[in-house]
Amino acid sequence: MSDYYFSMALGNRRSLCISPLTNEELASGEGRPGNGLGYFLYERDEADDGLNVLAKIVSEDAAVRLYQAIREASGGRLAEAA
Repeated sequence: MSDYYFSMALGNRRSLCISPLTNEELASGEGRPGNGLGYFLYERDEADDGLNVLAKIVSEDAAVRLYQAIREASGGRLAEAA
């Protein structure tokens, strides 16, 4: 996977992530929401190595701001990725 902005465990080997995705990574998910340029909010399922894109994020700044908002709302349950 590309560099994560964050990953938060949802249970049952699923996680919520923000990161850039490549065309190949998008092709393995449900649907093809875009050309692979940009950042995405998605659910990752480790049980079947699948992903489900929930939203495309329009810029790096928007990805960081969304991460900060989710971190505040989660009460610190987010795990920042390196």
